[in-house]
Formats: sequence, structure tokens, C-alpha cells
Amino acid sequence: MCAKKPIPQKSGLKILLLSSPNPNKTAGIIANSLYTELKKSHTVKILVNEWDNYSDKNIIPIRSNLQQRFNLLTKKVFFRLKKIGVLGRLKYNFNYQYSVQDYDQTKTIYSNKKMLRKVKFEPDIIIVLFMQNFLSFKNLFEMNNNFGAKIYLYLMDMSPFTGICHYSWTCDNYKFSCGRCPALASDTLEDQSWINYKFKKDLAQRMNIEVLACSSYTESQVRQSEIFKRKEIKLIHLPIEIFPFVEFGMKESRARLNLPNNKKVIFFGANSILNERKGFAYLMKSLVFLSSVLSANERDNIHLAIAGNSHEEIPDEVKIGYSYLGFLDHEMLKVAFAAADCFISPSIDDSGPMMVNQSLVRGTPVISFEMGVALDLIVPYRNGYLAKLGDAMDMAKCILDFINLNTNQLEQMRNECKRTAREFCTIQGQVAKITNLF
Repeated sequence: MCAKKPIPQKSGLKILLLSSPNPNKTAGIIANSLYTELKKSHTVKILVNEWDNYSDKNIIPIRSNLQQRFNLLTKKVFFRLKKIGVLGRLKYNFNYQYSVQDYDQTKTIYSNKKMLRKVKFEPDIIIVLFMQNFLSFKNLFEMNNNFGAKIYLYLMDMSPFTGICHYSWTCDNYKFSCGRCPALASDTLEDQSWINYKFKKDLAQRMNIEVLACSSYTESQVRQSEIFKRKEIKLIHLPIEIFPFVEFGMKESRARLNLPNNKKVIFFGANSILNERKGFAYLMKSLVFLSSVLSANERDNIHLAIAGNSHEEIPDEVKIGYSYLGFLDHEMLKVAFAAADCFISPSIDDSGPMMVNQSLVRGTPVISFEMGVALDLIVPYRNGYLAKLGDAMDMAKCILDFINLNTNQLEQMRNECKRTAREFCTIQGQVAKITNLF
């Protein structure tokens, strides 16, 4: 049995947030949101993998600047080898559709001794967010076993309860033991996915750990995995800050992004729009169909705004104007939601995405496939639309329904978005749910 540290009944817990990415960028901001709210009542520190010159002394990188530079160089070399086909002759022969990031997950990258030396305290509570290239289950087990800290694992994708992948697509090996892994193009039962799965399952069952899922879709998946069998699993949607989102007016926001003022702006964004699971190809099929049924004047009243690291060619059959916004940081993402009439989430395999929550907070309706957090938050014809999963024609019909809304209907939908966000997405409400677990 692991040691159980008595948790103080009053405020003043020592809480450690563990998260691989920079907490000021992309999905890493979840850690910063939790930190901002939790530190009002508790002593909180964030230990992160990525080095940066953080202004807050309680955001602590475990990598040095030199290690960060070396890691970035290694990534460039790795992807170059992948591009020219060398990796196909090595054991790291991943199918990147499955978003594999750590091959041998039994390895410990950083010792707990080093981690505790960095943070300079022994936490009562540990909240784990992103583990990739940073944490192993052995780290969590030892933190729980050695000084009794309760572990809360906040799931952002499937990686903690699969053998190797972040998204399993149609593979359901994670429900049993993994092995014969399609992400590794493996026909071997006891392959690395099987080894990782067995390792995680053994340690998870012997530690005091509770699982938090960011959507009911992910909650359903983790309940089917043997890794967290008999463990407490709770649904807590991602916390999003409310007030900074409402400071931007639509006209001002469109001016900042060079978007037209006299058209309905449909916003789509992803860190990499070329990632298959983000559904860009399905969105394009929807827009091709729309282009075929709308008149020239109707098409001219619509504008597509696309954000992301990569560009993808828009088919010639799409007769709708568009703008590539490039990669948007956290602040500019707020501007984009404020500029948009609606946000489209065509993801076909996703735990979130968080942009659904962010859109609702701004009061921007969402059109989504029946996937991820949209299943929890979107009520069709009230705050957005849900299309059948992978059905581009159904999504096109949802977009058509949206652009045909009159001014009053659109305003009602915007108000319902904000009401939904206040009920399910505010940082204060979601962090209160987490602290109630303590």
C-alpha cells in the first residue's frame, strides 16, 4: 500500500502542477489557467519541461536553455529523417496518424529527486496535465508512494491510458492490453505498446490516483481501459478565463486581422491544419458543396478565416473568399473568436478541442461534428450545430442553416453560447470542482 499523507482540511495546500509544454502557449495555457485560480487559496507551483525566461518564479522549467536548443535541433533532424524515409528502416517506424510522441514510456527522463530539487517543496496535491517527453508513470508512483501526494491526472488526450498513441482512431486494443499496434505497424503481440501498457497498468493500480476527463467522450474511453480499472474518474471540462474574451468588439477585431466587416466570417483553426484528425479535408468538402448550392451573391457574403501553423490548398471548387491568419498566439486567438460569426470544429478524433470551449466563452456559435467536447456543450439550434461524424454534407447543411439565421436568431444563439460557457467552462467553476475533490 502507498503511504497516504494527511491532507490539511483548511486552505493552504501545497499544489504542484506538472505539464510538459510552455504554460503561456497553445494547449499549455491550461496549466496557467489552473495556476492563476488555485494560487488565490493555496501555494502553487508549475513544473514544466520547456525552458523559457518565465517572469513568474513559480513557473519552473526543468530543462536548461541549452537542453531546449538541443531538443529543438533533435526534432528538426528527426522530422527530416522521417521526410526522406530513413525512419522506415529503424525501430521508430510510427504511423503519425496516431500522434505517437514517446516510444519507450517505461523510461524515466527526469528523476523525482531532480524535480523536487527544482520546486523546493513536497506537494500535498499533484495535478498532471501533459506528460509527453517529460513524465513517466514511475515518476507519479514514486511521488505518491514516497511522500503521499494525491495524484490527479487531467486527461487532455488518450495517451495515459493507451500503450503508445495519443489518439487510437478505430483501434480498440487499449481496452485490453495493446500489442499488435497499428501505430507501430506491428504484428507482434508483445511489442512496445504492450510493454508500455503493462508498465502503466501495474503502477496505476498501486498508486493513489484519480482521473479527470475534459469531455464525456474521453471519460467514456478511459473507463474502457484496463489501466485505470477501479480508479475514480470524474468529468471536469477545461477551465477558460471569461473576462479577457469579452473585451474585443467584432469590428475592432476584424480590423486587426484584416477581415471584411460586411460578411459572415466563419473561423476554423488548429495548431496544424494538416493533421488528419482535425478534419480540414471534410471542411473543404462541405464548402465545395455549399459553393454549388449558393448563388454568387450568397457566396460573396461569406468569408473563411483559417488559423494554423501550416497552409493547405483550397480547392478551386470552393468559390468562397478566405484569409490565412497564420499561427495565432493566445492573445490573437481571442481576437479571432471575437471577429468570427461562428467557429467550425470539423475534428474527427479529438478529446476537445479546447477551441470549442473558447468559442462559447466569447459568445461565438460552434458548428461541429459529433465528436469530443462538442457532444457535452453544443445543443443544436441553441448555441450551434452538430453534424453526423465524418458527414461533410451534413456539416454543409449545418453551415447553411447558420448563415440563414436572421439578426435576432443570431443574437439569441450568441447569448446561449455565453450562458453555456458560464455554466460549464468558467475557470472559477471548474477549479472549484477540482478543489472540492481535495
